[in-house]
Amino acid sequence: DRILNYDERIAQLREHALSASKSNVIFHGFTDAAEKSVAALREKLDPAALDRAVDILAKAETIYLIGLRRSFPISSYMAYAFGKLGVRSILVDGVGGLAPEQFAQAAVNDAVLAISFTPYASETVTLAQSARARNVPIVSVTDSPFSPLAQVADCWLEASEANFEGFRSMAATLTLAMTLTVAIAETAQLDVALALAGLSESVQVTGTAASAEIATGTTIATTYKASTIELLPVGRTIAAATPLAPSVTDNGR
Repeated sequence: DRILNYDERIAQLREHALSASKSNVIFHGFTDAAEKSVAALREKLDPAALDRAVDILAKAETIYLIGLRRSFPISSYMAYAFGKLGVRSILVDGVGGLAPEQFAQAAVNDAVLAISFTPYASETVTLAQSARARNVPIVSVTDSPFSPLAQVADCWLEASEANFEGFRSMAATLTLAMTLTVAIAETAQLDVALALAGLSESVQVTGTAASAEIATGTTIATTYKASTIELLPVGRTIAAATPLAPSVTDNGR
């Protein structure tokens, strides 16, 4: 089906809201679309594909998040959450037309998460194709196996959004983004913990003790001047002065 432009969507909305509160009609319309989107995601999501996507992204040194135009709220949320969870990522936002430069350092030990839906943001497709040419692992979130992002991805996840009067919900895509973000952080932290647990380290100390020389004899000598002996209140003989020397005691002999 042809995608309605925004003027046509507003006109269609007015048509259906003539007989009721417009804001109430809009609210119920979007909640219904959100519920349908999440229900479809739950039904269609391949658990094996989800596990593979998490594995690819959790192993990456840096995750490059590419989601432009309508998908930008999704990629920017993931960049915010990864920052809080300690997962290294780069948000390719294309500010100033610098998306190619922001993406220039991506290498095979990194990974790309590319997000886009019909009619597909051309710059997102171009960057994903560039990643494929450089053998950078790619996980894509898109809405069809015929999507150009699905064609170049190592693993792709399908998220199709229901719409209300032409305005598509983002509920399913955000649910999937939150799932990926938390699962990647948990897996990356577990991998680090297991790697650390596998390390062992030992320290061996060798050396020789310094030998100590123990004296086997002691010689003590003390010299007194004759004038000093004359002043002492003891006998004036050598025998009487000898006990005044350090470490000498009179044993009575």
